[in-house]
Amino acid sequence: MKKEQILLIVGGVLLVIGVVLSMMNGGADNTAIAQQATNAQEAALAISANNQKEIIMNAISMFLIGFGGVLIAIPALKFLKKKN
Repeated sequence: MKKEQILLIVGGVLLVIGVVLSMMNGGADNTAIAQQATNAQEAALAISANNQKEIIMNAISMFLIGFGGVLIAIPALKFLKKKN
């Protein structure tokens, strides 16, 4: 298998994983979290933990989407350059 084909396959897989993670990253509703808490401090800590998890998942999914896109773009640009 050629190097370009491997890059295309790996890039496509990473792109799909990133998109799926991005779509699944709904997270819990902060209002529901706050209503389950017994005091304001507990609610703030629970909401903060939920937001941190959401930010980390979003960062990972965006990284995978970007990296997958680059891995797909490299062979595509090489192909276009070869064509000219």
